[in-house]
Amino acid sequence: MVLLRRRRVPGLCRDEGAHVLVMVSLLAPVFVMMAALAVDTGAISNQKQEIQGLADIAAIAAAADIKNAEPTVYGVLSDNNFFSRGSDDLSSDER
Repeated sequence: MVLLRRRRVPGLCRDEGAHVLVMVSLLAPVFVMMAALAVDTGAISNQKQEIQGLADIAAIAAAADIKNAEPTVYGVLSDNNFFSRGSDDLSSDER
C-alpha cells in the first residue's frame, strides 16, 4: 500500500479572495430569489387586504339596503373600480 503525501500548495489557503468570489456568485441568485419572494408575498397580502375591505364595504351597504342588496353590492364594487381590475368573474347574465 502506497501512502500518498499531500503537498500543500503555498498560499492556497491564505488567498481567500477567490473563495469569497465563488461564494458570492453561488449565493447571489438565492438571495435575489428570496427578495423576490418577499416582495411577491407582500403584494399578495396587500391585495388580499384590499379585496377584504371591499367585501366588508359591500356587505355593510347590502345590510343597509336589504331589499336591493344585490344591485347595491354591484354598485359599491363598481364605484370602487373592482370590475375594471380584471376581477370580473360575474358575467352580465348572472346579474
